[in-house]
Amino acid sequence: MGAVRCSPPSNLLILLSVACFPSFFASPLRAGFRSLDGTRVNQFTNRIRDRRRPYFSAVRALGEGLPSLIPLFKLKNDPKKVGTPEVSRFDLPSRFDSKLNSYVVDSPKKISLRGVIGSSSYARRMRKALVECEDDARNVLISGEDGLSKDMFACLIHFRHQSKHQKGPLLFFEAGQLPSQVDRLFGKEGSRELGVLECAGNGTLVINNVHSLPPELQREVGVLLRYGSFKSRVDGTYKTTKLRIIAITEKPIPGIETDKSSFLRIKIPSLRVRTADIRPLVRFQIRQQARLKGIPPPEVEESAFRRLERYEFPGNTRELFSMVERAIATLPEGSNRLTEEMFWQATNRNKLDAYRINLLDVFPAFRQFLLTDTFPERLNHNFTKYVYPVVVAALFIGPQTRDANAALNIFWAWWWPGILLLYPLIGRLWCSICPFMIYGEVMQRFRVARGAVLAKWPVKAMEMWGGWALFSMFFAILLWEEVWRLENTAYLSGWLLLIITAGAVLGSAFFERRLWCRYLCPIGGMNGMFAKLSLTEVRSSKGICDAECTTYHCYKGGPAEGEGQETLGCPLHSHPASLRDNKDCVGCMTCLKACPHRSVQVNLRAPGVDFGYPFLFPVPGTSSAPQHNPTASEVALLLLLLGAVFTHHLSGVLSQVGFSPGEIASIIEDKKAHSIAAAATLSVPGLTIFAVDSVMRLFRAFLYPSELPPNRFVSLAYSYLPLVWLASLSHYLLLGLTEAGRILPVGILNIAFFMPGDMTREWVEGLGKFMPTLTAPIDVVKFLQGSALLAGVGMSSLLLQKLGGQRRLGWVHLLTMIVLTAELWDLIV
Repeated sequence: MGAVRCSPPSNLLILLSVACFPSFFASPLRAGFRSLDGTRVNQFTNRIRDRRRPYFSAVRALGEGLPSLIPLFKLKNDPKKVGTPEVSRFDLPSRFDSKLNSYVVDSPKKISLRGVIGSSSYARRMRKALVECEDDARNVLISGEDGLSKDMFACLIHFRHQSKHQKGPLLFFEAGQLPSQVDRLFGKEGSRELGVLECAGNGTLVINNVHSLPPELQREVGVLLRYGSFKSRVDGTYKTTKLRIIAITEKPIPGIETDKSSFLRIKIPSLRVRTADIRPLVRFQIRQQARLKGIPPPEVEESAFRRLERYEFPGNTRELFSMVERAIATLPEGSNRLTEEMFWQATNRNKLDAYRINLLDVFPAFRQFLLTDTFPERLNHNFTKYVYPVVVAALFIGPQTRDANAALNIFWAWWWPGILLLYPLIGRLWCSICPFMIYGEVMQRFRVARGAVLAKWPVKAMEMWGGWALFSMFFAILLWEEVWRLENTAYLSGWLLLIITAGAVLGSAFFERRLWCRYLCPIGGMNGMFAKLSLTEVRSSKGICDAECTTYHCYKGGPAEGEGQETLGCPLHSHPASLRDNKDCVGCMTCLKACPHRSVQVNLRAPGVDFGYPFLFPVPGTSSAPQHNPTASEVALLLLLLGAVFTHHLSGVLSQVGFSPGEIASIIEDKKAHSIAAAATLSVPGLTIFAVDSVMRLFRAFLYPSELPPNRFVSLAYSYLPLVWLASLSHYLLLGLTEAGRILPVGILNIAFFMPGDMTREWVEGLGKFMPTLTAPIDVVKFLQGSALLAGVGMSSLLLQKLGGQRRLGWVHLLTMIVLTAELWDLIV
């Protein structure tokens, strides 16, 4: 082959194409968009490629021959502002061959020019670097991690510089192809074919991914970068190129690390250190995707932004833009809000994922069982739906004390200790078979069958106020329980069940899915909080979801697909890959049934993993940050439940503070005084912990002003979770171990209550005396209660260390735990 040159017929063909089809080229060449900081950006490269692919090569030559069609970046002296685009003019090189077309800016990589978006110090520094490159003609080395659009930054440097200085094309070499095409760059040995460096004339040459080159070529690129010279393969002499060299690398290039003066260096910071720029980048990409899809730009929930800001983004900006695109693809019809669950990909990989065991792989029969409609559909609507009304009716019309009413015995002596014992095993699974929500589903199906369109969730309001509404309801329930002695008054316990059921029914009548369960149910709030301690979890493989899923039926619902069944989607609007703790998963297995890719997992895991490692079973050499989302309303509920344990022993509390037995009896009998005492007892433990923490922070700021402050109280307060859980269990163990085993004779008394005639009733009651019972001696009960309290304070101390209690004065919380445990020991044991 001869020297590189451009033939006149090529130019004539290009000019004729534009002259003959002006409307064909006009739309994409005029198109542009504005970045967040006001930059007018040209998109002719992408538009031509996507919409006019048959004329691709002609347009690439057109980019060199008719630069008046290329709007270029022009920054003013102030790096914070971006001026209007300007036009640069340059002539075709005298020996420009059509073979160089493959290296023009829009090939081989698709480069979308958008400018530097954001207001962080890093973004300002990058804009300042662009200004420096505009006035300085030296070569440039751009370094940074993968996914940072370093190639786009190189294009910005070229366009900004040529708008004021030399004119010329922008050539792009991919280092991965360079070893096989080295002759195209340096010339062909033993021939007269010149390389691009020698014949291209003025312009810019971008060499991408230099770190992937063989060492000998890396050294040659280093010489080219430092001195602008190269060894021609044609005649073996060193020559100087007229091209400005921009090298892009993700790793250091040997031999040039110490050279700081012969070329410019620009390091693009990773996205994980630019958290202040995440929001403008997300809004920018949302506008772009909304424009492409022809929809209004959706809003982003604050919780979604916080999730993105916590994510480490190993794929940097490219990964962020991909997440936004996928989130918009998951928008349900009629919705205009991007929720946290839609950004399920933003989950930092847990270092101890290898220590999770997928029970569905270990026990295939377990998977097959969960895929049937036995659990929970048949269990709920063929059994629980009919048994629950009988239990409630027995509370209203049966005997009114726990020793004679089987329904009351089941509620207080079986259900309460049972659910507390099951939290560490199955988490929030009770909510999937909860009778409250079964009747909510009945109402929902009734309304939908008659054509009702259920409302979308008011997510913003629920996120802000739902937790506090739940807290207020639980406070009222606990106060009602203590003052009116619900645990030994059957009809009042029945009213409590009906009120919670009414809330579930009303929520389901007007809103889709389970709004009540996720945000408002007092029992659900308690279950979700304690479920964070569970040994089991429902999750999905992020890799499989990311690579194979496009329908998101587990989240949105949809028809059967492959192995996946037709479902209405997760009742709590959660994506299994987005879950960071067990709070918003009821274990209903809807996601497992809907998934066609076998991505959903039921994992056996180390306890307390939601709070990070180490916890109960620390693994040497490993560490993981807490994954759960701490909220002030949930902390308030946690401290309220601690106060509830003290309130259950109100007489003992009053005795501790100095009241005589007669005064205590007077307070208990007076409903107003009893209510005030109970409300104070519910509140004081939590307020004491908050006050101790506040004083600790004041002293720490005064004594150690130069040290980092301790973690927020909202985070540290979760260290009390094991103590509250086991203290509650310790209280209910007395009922469970002394009364639950008497369910058969109590059931006989229940039957006798409805028998006609005194003699028949006495005969049935006498039969109850022969029924077997199973109760534990009081000494055994006290031993187990004390053991639970000691285990609670021990586990809480471990969790305190994990959540930041090892810092100076963190021992104050440990001392508070010990004091509270001593008080509970005195009251319970």
